[in-house]
Amino acid sequence: MKIKRREFIKKSAIAGGLAGLGVRELLASPRGDVELYQGEHIQVLKPGERRYYEPLEEVYVNVELFSREGTIQVMDGQGNRYLNMPYKASFSFQAGGALGYHIISVYDEQEHLVDWAAFPVDCETCINDDKGLFSDFTDILYNTLTTSTYHYGTTVRYNQKYYTYYSSWLQDHVFVAEGMKYFAPDLKTGIDLYADGQRSDGLIWDNYKHPYPDIQSYWEYRFNYGGFTYRPEDPRSSAIFVRIPVENIGEHTFIEGLYYAWKATGDTEWMKTRLDHALKAVDFATSSPYYWSEEKQLLKRPFTIDRWDFQSDYDAEITGRDFMGVDLEKTRFGIMFGDNICMASACELLSEMLNTAGRKEDAERMKNLGRSLWQRINELSWKGDFYRHWYPLNPERKVDFGVDTSEQVTLSNAMALIRGLDHEKCVKIIQTYRRIRKEMPESSPGEWYMCYPPFEKGWHINKWEYMNGGVSSILAGDLALGAFNHGYESYGADILKRLYELAQRSDYEMKGCYKGRMPEEPERNFTLMDLRNLANTDLVGGNEDSPNGWIGGEIADFRNLPVGRQDFAGIPFEVIDPALNNRKACLAIGKDQDNQGEVILPVNQKARSLYLLHTMDGSGVAGTLYIHYADETYHVRHIAKSVEIGHFWYPEIEESRKGIPTTKVAWKGPSREVKEVGNYAFGMDNPHPEKTISHLEFSNPKPSSWVVFAVTLSDGPHYFKPTIVSTIPNHWGSAHVFKALIEGLAGIKNTGLAFDKAVLSPRWEAAGIKKVKATAKYEASGGYLAYNYRKQSPDEYEVEFTGSSKETELQFLIPAGRKMKELLVNGKAKDYSIREIENSRYACVLIRGAGVKKLQFRLM
Repeated sequence: MKIKRREFIKKSAIAGGLAGLGVRELLASPRGDVELYQGEHIQVLKPGERRYYEPLEEVYVNVELFSREGTIQVMDGQGNRYLNMPYKASFSFQAGGALGYHIISVYDEQEHLVDWAAFPVDCETCINDDKGLFSDFTDILYNTLTTSTYHYGTTVRYNQKYYTYYSSWLQDHVFVAEGMKYFAPDLKTGIDLYADGQRSDGLIWDNYKHPYPDIQSYWEYRFNYGGFTYRPEDPRSSAIFVRIPVENIGEHTFIEGLYYAWKATGDTEWMKTRLDHALKAVDFATSSPYYWSEEKQLLKRPFTIDRWDFQSDYDAEITGRDFMGVDLEKTRFGIMFGDNICMASACELLSEMLNTAGRKEDAERMKNLGRSLWQRINELSWKGDFYRHWYPLNPERKVDFGVDTSEQVTLSNAMALIRGLDHEKCVKIIQTYRRIRKEMPESSPGEWYMCYPPFEKGWHINKWEYMNGGVSSILAGDLALGAFNHGYESYGADILKRLYELAQRSDYEMKGCYKGRMPEEPERNFTLMDLRNLANTDLVGGNEDSPNGWIGGEIADFRNLPVGRQDFAGIPFEVIDPALNNRKACLAIGKDQDNQGEVILPVNQKARSLYLLHTMDGSGVAGTLYIHYADETYHVRHIAKSVEIGHFWYPEIEESRKGIPTTKVAWKGPSREVKEVGNYAFGMDNPHPEKTISHLEFSNPKPSSWVVFAVTLSDGPHYFKPTIVSTIPNHWGSAHVFKALIEGLAGIKNTGLAFDKAVLSPRWEAAGIKKVKATAKYEASGGYLAYNYRKQSPDEYEVEFTGSSKETELQFLIPAGRKMKELLVNGKAKDYSIREIENSRYACVLIRGAGVKKLQFRLM
């Protein structure tokens, strides 16, 4: 809705000289139906195709000449003056300061207001570098954050109220929100959900995911003890609350989420309403028999892989419960260092919030608790180079996992880097991961292992997969940010570059986890079976000379399928040339075929595995494969759509991220009219490789069509090259990497509320980037910082920046081997200090005030 000029004047108190004008609060966002508010004598040129100017963009203005002397002033969206100049008929300036409507006002020599105009200023989070590398990576991370199928931006109902979260698990939501705060405005209701649903004794639930059933749910059945599930009173609620008994992360994760939502929104009054929830959560975590060790005065949990939600198969057997369950009498409890480090950090964050709210006594109590947790966990678990994963409370109860568990390096070591760990320990952890990089398997995508070395046995997770030796972007993001913050800038930049290359290899998405080591292809020999006497169907449809045309007719046939000996998905197959076999190339069983019963393929040999090159038309089960043995026994395998096979139109099949896949798209290509048809390679291990296979039987009594092009036997285990991707929510990993990119490499960090204070540490020199435009904006509050970085020459660098900050500390990374000659701020020499961290040196200067600041760093 457009606002008339007279109404705008009245609302913004122009008659009062524009003092204290808060036009951002007076007007709607400039993204909507807006206009430039031109003056009677002032004309502001339009900002190109956009409806708003961006920070640092040049604004061009014309003013009609009048006879008196005067001045021109410009104020930002919060009423801060950032330009004051003598009257000119034509001039330009860079937009800067707080977002919103900026006011250009003209005063005469008696300081009377003569005229005014307004223009909108807004921005979006972005990175644009001269090589395009990090620009593209930013786009990949944004796409992964906002298109995740893992409950992205879901609105849920709980007891007649509605909430939005970015993941149905609290932990995932909190970490994803650290990336989404730059793009989405709602950061509070995801925290409100868990505050409003908090158990009366202070427990914070792990998820609000599982649908609200009419009768007892599976989760209520599994955790029918300890109050680990809660059914909301309102039966129209979206889900039930669940706490995974083995997890000990809910309380500190809630506090961390509350803190960062407060920092991004700047809403202190909202934050105050949640402090009692946070205190109650801490009191619960430090007293519950399930989660607190009175002996060690530290948080405890069963033996899990770091902070994950399942225990070993051995421990599940000991308790008699499932791998997420706990028995207070039988469970092997111990101290997992990550729980305690995260709680110690959360207590420090909570202390800051309590101090802001004027609750000094509670703040001091939380501060002291945080310090004591740090001290005790360091004494118990610090090994000199990293933290011991899990310290048993009863060391006498030993279990053999095929690895020295005291020497495993796990996820929370990297998480500690950005949660207040002292510098010396951070350096040791960073060096540990650099050591792992030198010794890791050659096929590993990176040293960012969730657990290294992995467990050899005792878990339902395969070695080098998921938490058991998987490589995760979650850990990589934290490690990169820790490296930037602790004097290893080149290492941090290298991690981000390798992550970008990895995302390019995985469908241009930043996956949450990758396989820690790719399985090696086994040595094997193949036997290609002869189907010429069984074939009954042509590859071409609509051919009058063919006795049996393709099942899909001529519009979607396989006329372009390569024939003869072919390699599909790494497996050799013999595809019959219909021109050499009376126009019969494949075996079709089912709908519209004469032989709908059994078809027998003689074998008479042993095989360890077998492969089918096939496709189908229809849905459900394509058919049934019978492996008949010479001793008159047999094995049955049903061939189901989306598992062992897929439709021949536009072929696709979802590959499992665990283990060796069973099915791959083998070939796809154009037909006469349909742009893409295809078939599938399916492989399976023979359950009885010691027996001679007498014959294979293909059966399909259903109205679908099952088409077999070729059959191949092998003396080795079935193998297709698996995807490099393992399993963990993608948007969670992307958020950690994006935080490292924004705060670490781009160096934009909010140190106040909603960017009212900031630190700017552009580290592009470490990545070999010479020119960058970078902006970080909190959509919930409009707080932001934007800058342009240029390496003008080997001896001179330039940074111009603006933002909503009242003060910004700029830290310039001095290139290795160089020294500062001078620092200029808006053309004037400025004193600076030098900060040293490891082998890195920064020139530091504090800049106050609104508007655009231009800094030049000259080296010698």
